[in-house]
Amino acid sequence: MDDHIVTEDDLSANFLIPHDVCMHGVSSRAEACCESLKDFNPMVRVAVAIGDPSLIDEGFVDRFDIIVVSCASLKTKLFINDNCRKRSKHIAFYSVECKDSCGEIFVDLQNHSYLQRRSLEANLNSRS
Repeated sequence: MDDHIVTEDDLSANFLIPHDVCMHGVSSRAEACCESLKDFNPMVRVAVAIGDPSLIDEGFVDRFDIIVVSCASLKTKLFINDNCRKRSKHIAFYSVECKDSCGEIFVDLQNHSYLQRRSLEANLNSRS
């Protein structure tokens, strides 16, 4: 969900926004990035909604497995993450920011586990 309009600065700072975006009548940054994001992994459904992210309701959050938030206030990020945690299904929350050459990311996967597969060679070496 996005309520930020594409600016001239966005065109030079965001590699996901095509330079001809103004010709397509796209208004929000999320809309402008959507097709580029789909190209990264065609197996993933990417959805964009227009509006103020601080006004989302629980029904909106339920439609997703992952929520990524950028360019929002801390209050909005906390509100959205709290909504993700209240759902019966686990909804991953990512908060990302980039300012000049510095960036930060916060990830809340809630209760997440994974298996690390070791190669056959690693298994053989560990037995020696």
